[in-house]
Amino acid sequence: MMKYIALFASLALLTACGSDQNSSNNVEVEKLKSKKDSLLAVSQGIAGEIEEVNALIAKHDSTKKLTKVTGAEAQLGTFANYFEVYGNVDSKENVLVPAETNGEIVSIQVREGDRVNKGAVLMRLDNEVIQQNVEELETQLKLAEDVYQRQKRLWENNVGSEMQYLEAETNVNTLRNRLAGLKKQLDMAVVKAPVTGTVDKIFPKEGEFAAAGMQLVRLINLDEMYIEADIADRYSRVVTDGKRVKVVFPELDITIDTVITRVSKFINPANRTFEALVRIDNQERLIKPNALALLKIESMYVDSAVTVPVRTLQESSTGETFVYVLKKENGYYQVVRKSVVAGPSYAGRILITDGLQGGEILVDKGSRRVRDGQLVEIDQ
Repeated sequence: MMKYIALFASLALLTACGSDQNSSNNVEVEKLKSKKDSLLAVSQGIAGEIEEVNALIAKHDSTKKLTKVTGAEAQLGTFANYFEVYGNVDSKENVLVPAETNGEIVSIQVREGDRVNKGAVLMRLDNEVIQQNVEELETQLKLAEDVYQRQKRLWENNVGSEMQYLEAETNVNTLRNRLAGLKKQLDMAVVKAPVTGTVDKIFPKEGEFAAAGMQLVRLINLDEMYIEADIADRYSRVVTDGKRVKVVFPELDITIDTVITRVSKFINPANRTFEALVRIDNQERLIKPNALALLKIESMYVDSAVTVPVRTLQESSTGETFVYVLKKENGYYQVVRKSVVAGPSYAGRILITDGLQGGEILVDKGSRRVRDGQLVEIDQ
């Protein structure tokens, strides 16, 4: 330290001499300037040493504790932004099976919860009267066909009248048509599954009378489900066929990553929305029709992005957006204020488009209590 004092004294003396001889000795002035620059460099070194000593004092001084903060990393990776809408679940094949004819329900072939294939018998209605009519018509048709064949042979041999031949032919055709109609009614008395699915509900009981059109069974195909959602028209540029979407069922703790299957080209003028459809895989059959689903539709995706927790971001009174970065030197942490440019945020993290490279440690908890250049302690 004594050498620094001597140097400063020499500087003062030389500066005075230089003032007296300035007009006559330019060479001496240049020497003095060089000496001054050397002394300034020495003074800067002293200032650096003083700063280090102060830091050590702050670190080891038990009477003055450093502010404790936590750190959060500026992460480098993918960033996706989503907006959320709710949709309603439905089945592609949700069918109410009606009675096609009148009749008493004589047997129910399935139980609720059974899985059936298309064409499987669900119920049988009383068809005794129809069966008797079929048998009678079959007998009449057999006789009519025999008469028709005889009249045909006679007509081909120019025996008998054409009228008798045509009447016999007409009678056969009429009976055949009536028999086909009765057999169709007979077939309608057997209620079959129009689709493959699960028997969700059986409405009547055995012995009850079923009128034509009455709902008998509800069948649901739980394998092929879809979600319909109404989306605000401001997202019409974002939401397209094939857009990635996360489907969340909070009550079931299920999340499905899929894509939008179809987007309607029509905007409802009443509420300014358009319809989007999302097909979902439901092989485990846990998702039921009319369940409420949360759709998280991707509106932005960046392959390589820097993101930070939203809470680490601050804004000054002049509108500057900044964060505090922790810089480690000589065993302690110093707070460095860093201006940044922020983008959209999602799930508590915000995109930083300029100002950070990724990997920096930011002041997280305690960021409102520190200032630029302050020494702090990281709370583990």
